[in-house]
Amino acid sequence: MTDPWEAAWTGGRRAVHVGNVAEYNARFADLDADSVRGGHSYADLAMFYSPHPEVVVLPGPLDSSWVELQRRALRWDPIEVHSGVTGGPDLTGAVLDRPGLVRRLTDADGPLLAWGHTTGTDRLLSATGRGPGTGAAALAAGRRWESKAAANELFGELADDGILVPGQQRFASLGEAAAKAARSAGDGVSVVLKAVHGVGGSGTLVVTPELVAEWGGARAFRRRMRRSRVAGEVVVEQFVAATGPCRDVTVDGVVAPDGGVHLVGAGVMDVDGTRYSGVLIGPGVLPAPLGRVAARFGLRVGEALAASGYRGWFDVDFVSAPADRLAPTEINCRITGPAVAFCLQARLNRVHGAPWLVRTRDRLRLGARLPEDLLYDHVRGLIQACAALGAVLVPTIPSAGFAEDPTLGVALAARDRETLRLAETLVVSSSADLGRMFGTRA
Repeated sequence: MTDPWEAAWTGGRRAVHVGNVAEYNARFADLDADSVRGGHSYADLAMFYSPHPEVVVLPGPLDSSWVELQRRALRWDPIEVHSGVTGGPDLTGAVLDRPGLVRRLTDADGPLLAWGHTTGTDRLLSATGRGPGTGAAALAAGRRWESKAAANELFGELADDGILVPGQQRFASLGEAAAKAARSAGDGVSVVLKAVHGVGGSGTLVVTPELVAEWGGARAFRRRMRRSRVAGEVVVEQFVAATGPCRDVTVDGVVAPDGGVHLVGAGVMDVDGTRYSGVLIGPGVLPAPLGRVAARFGLRVGEALAASGYRGWFDVDFVSAPADRLAPTEINCRITGPAVAFCLQARLNRVHGAPWLVRTRDRLRLGARLPEDLLYDHVRGLIQACAALGAVLVPTIPSAGFAEDPTLGVALAARDRETLRLAETLVVSSSADLGRMFGTRA
């Protein structure tokens, strides 16, 4: 039986996935070459934008050997992958320049699911016969609620006793905001500097008294911040010190084409500084009181997004606060990293029976830079070792293994927390040990 959220997301059909991460990010910032490459690498996750893809379009190259490992683990039917489509940020434009690929996407039965809505995805939806596209109202709504300032205002309107809304001040420029943050640090108070629009933790900095001192004091801090590339409005937000083991929490949902809101689930995120790096989802991951608060508030936010015209995937991110409260920090109006975990979990539940715990690590450090063939051998060995423990490993981001700072994205799944812990320990230690094996260090 298909879950209500999956029916709203795919109509119960195999979908077309378009990994337009860099294209979406370009809606909010000018991207340099490194940012485009990073977006293309993260677009490897497009293989998992729904539980069972039919056609996947990727900007960067992805060898078929990786697809086969993914397909076996998830018992997918054969998948058509079009990779290496463009080196630039405009993936949908590159697709529209390929009439044969447009025809193939038109022939696919299911919905077209992109990382995020853009004017390009609107054109692609129309070109492939999927109606008039997302529409200007939905595009505008997505941009509106991605704003850290607008989201904070909405949180204040929707909050109940389980929600602690961080206080926020808006400034016209980073310089003004940095001066305020430096004064707060001088008073011994930590704050968070946030560009109004930023994705994946970019444009966000936790400013503590220790950080300002480390950077040479208030004046040096302000000088350094003035050299930042952040432009436009910036907010200074109250810093909420996360408490307990579930420090960073997410709740994901889908706004269906008819405006109905369907919660997908909640999880505990890994956040490295301000950068998302993975999630844990499954039964018992969140204490019941936090789970109820997250679900109740996530549904309210989803209903507000729907009323404003937004359609598609969304999430709300929180930090945990005292007394079983959650402090909401942002809304993402797009597919998210945790969405990948939920789609993987749905597929495993379908083919192996529920329930499954899923742990994703998007940036698992490798102890050495590995050419693709050696990375493939390493991952294949990890798959076998995890299977011996009773766990499933799926490679999710294999394209960064030879980067300057080599990493690997993986998803791990198991029936219980202890098996999952053992599998993760094995994968982390084996990957870190590659430096010793190859006589080098990353």
